[in-house]
Amino acid sequence: MAVRPKFECPDCGRTYGRKTELKMHQRYHTGDKPHACSCCNKRFISRDKLNVHMRIHTGERHTPALTISHRHQSRSETIIRNTEESYSIA
Repeated sequence: MAVRPKFECPDCGRTYGRKTELKMHQRYHTGDKPHACSCCNKRFISRDKLNVHMRIHTGERHTPALTISHRHQSRSETIIRNTEESYSIA
């Protein structure tokens, strides 16, 4: 089994298996937010975070079919998801 190369952040030492993951992580250190909301101009480090934000403007709600990995899920998203599941009708 081949060992995946590790890409290490020069700022904090955190390692990633993909160069693109390291690049995204480094945006936390640099403050770079290349993805802008077309409605309010708020900026985000990733397109995924922008897409989640866009729900504010579209009124779209989280659906159970949309899965978010726990590794990338914020605490507020966990609370929202758990609250919605608690009130779902069987």
